[in-house]
Amino acid sequence: MVRLSILTCLIAVLGLTIGLAFSTYARAATLRLTLEKGQVYTWEWKIFRSTETGGKPKQSHESSTPVSLRVLDRTRNGYLLELQNGRTVFDPKLQLTMADPAMAELLKFLETLKVRFLVTRDGEVEEVVNFKDVKEAAGKVVDAAAPTGAPDRAVLLRIIEQLTGSKESLKVLALRDVGLMFYGTNVDPGMKEPADYETELPNVFGGRPLKATGQLTLKAADRKSKTAEFEVEQKVDNDSFLRMMKDLGTKVGKQAPKGVLEDMMKNASIRDNINVTVDLDSGLAIHAKRVRTSMIANTVKIDQVELTLQK
Repeated sequence: MVRLSILTCLIAVLGLTIGLAFSTYARAATLRLTLEKGQVYTWEWKIFRSTETGGKPKQSHESSTPVSLRVLDRTRNGYLLELQNGRTVFDPKLQLTMADPAMAELLKFLETLKVRFLVTRDGEVEEVVNFKDVKEAAGKVVDAAAPTGAPDRAVLLRIIEQLTGSKESLKVLALRDVGLMFYGTNVDPGMKEPADYETELPNVFGGRPLKATGQLTLKAADRKSKTAEFEVEQKVDNDSFLRMMKDLGTKVGKQAPKGVLEDMMKNASIRDNINVTVDLDSGLAIHAKRVRTSMIANTVKIDQVELTLQK
């Protein structure tokens, strides 16, 4: 059971719902990515997660990882980029779990994994180039967290297959928060009023996209330092989220009893607050922070991602 709880944690880290955080709005943006071949950008990537049930804190943890982005080449539409994680420093409360030999081996493997992908100058990820390498990484997650004979391994394998079975779903999974780096391509630094929007967000399990509504606001613009700060408030449509969960249950053969999911989603909400400071020259985020608050049934989950570009 310990290993299964680790798998649940890892799947969350890989992004069961992380794809909800980022989307492209109406293409009125004036910024585009302007990068040079050979450049390497490094962000400090901090993750904080907490769970509260019935008004009582249940668990929380945080981690910090250096994440590098290398510009391998220019392409007709944009760039070929390579993403790689450095060594993750975990919350002391997780150190015992991460000291498990299988977990240690997995983490070492993930540190060597390089995700190569194509992105347009408008910040849209086109595809993961080394699809097989990234899919192998997902398989190692299962092997480390749920070895042969573990309870519900078959179901977990079907979930992983839904997450990695196509290049499109794997793209959402592997590059779950990369959109925060490219947030400048979503915005207009000359906007005068907040902009309301409706959008469709990628479904990490494949199938129909999730619907969301939100508002984008320019908080500050400094032409001298060539930066702009934006804030986004975004809410996921409950009906489309419920549909996604039902579709997933059907695909993996683990459908919830009739009415259970509907009861869970009563008075539920999934909201994102995103603050981004953008470099107007490159279009990259200097600093970004996304806080997702999910309230489902009597459980509140906080999922916070913060990245800071290193000088």
